[in-house]
Amino acid sequence: MALSTRCCYSSRAAQFVRFLLTTAADPVDIQLESQHYYEVLKEELYAPSSINASFTAVENFLFHLTNRSFRFARLECNKTEVQTLSDLDQIRLLSCIDAQLANAQLADPHEADNSAKSCLLILLLLQTGMSIRSLVALNIEDLTAGSIKLPSSLVNHRAVARWLGERLAIAPAEEVALFPNEKGQRITPAGASHLVKRFGWRAKLELSGRILRNTYLANLANSKRVSTEAEGERICANAERLTVLSAREAMGKAGATPSTVPASPALKSADSIDEKMA
Repeated sequence: MALSTRCCYSSRAAQFVRFLLTTAADPVDIQLESQHYYEVLKEELYAPSSINASFTAVENFLFHLTNRSFRFARLECNKTEVQTLSDLDQIRLLSCIDAQLANAQLADPHEADNSAKSCLLILLLLQTGMSIRSLVALNIEDLTAGSIKLPSSLVNHRAVARWLGERLAIAPAEEVALFPNEKGQRITPAGASHLVKRFGWRAKLELSGRILRNTYLANLANSKRVSTEAEGERICANAERLTVLSAREAMGKAGATPSTVPASPALKSADSIDEKMA
């Protein structure tokens, strides 16, 4: 079991024990107290999935404590629909990007909310299906040397030339990141997500890396090129594979052998999807 999972289980079990110490009578009626505990979690506005996870942890804790099996009722969790941008929303987003880039005056590249950077981030997320974590890991040479194959709609897009020009003003010569922040350092996934969300506010749209990725997959599934979302996932995984392979190559140049570089989850998922599609 992963360390993070053990920590979550321990925290939830400890929370239940604290509840028993403060409210339960002696001797303890576990079934009765579990119902009281459920009411407390519900009053504190815990989500059904969180309540179910808490009772799973409690069941395991009680089993190891008493060697008896306890089974508590579970709440029904409504599955949330996958969020995507409608065709009209995509048109509005692209129109907003064009309007931002139409301004002939370059924005201050030292501003955190830089329009050219935001535009290129969103375009890459929407038209390549890469995750934000993979996108911020890209280096400048990945774009200029053709390590990643851009969609034809982005090859000569002014967002690319605009950002590459602004990037020169903030990135020191030794910085290789394609997307440095206003301090000249590689932007973090949280920083990139913030830029995407802020741009969504301007366009009056709810935007995130996940929504843009889902939209990309939906567009693929609805096109003649692919017929299933699984194929779209395979294409996304292959796009992320480029970043993983670039990282391995960089580590190799630094002296690490390929056998010492751990396999990436993105690469593993890409391989597993490839095997299923074969």
